[in-house]
Amino acid sequence: MAKRIFSLLPATLDILSEMGEQMKQARLRRNISVELLAERAFVSTSTVYKVEKGDPNTTIGVYAAVLHGIQGMDKICCLLHRMRYLKELMNSLI
Repeated sequence: MAKRIFSLLPATLDILSEMGEQMKQARLRRNISVELLAERAFVSTSTVYKVEKGDPNTTIGVYAAVLHGIQGMDKICCLLHRMRYLKELMNSLI
């Protein structure tokens, strides 16, 4: 199966970047190392770094696992709200 190629809106990339930075700051406030967070989220340290940079190729499941690892699952509601907004925005552009 061929790999699908897609492009994201700049606003979406900005949100991912902001989310990643917020997750990094939450980790640092809790004095959690990248290694410990990776262990808690069952991912590699490089994947944690990708999440913290807002990598759009990282799955939403990984973002959720990292949030859970930093005890930030309540913040997922904010993410879902933004995703709903983006979906509505994208639908209005079509």
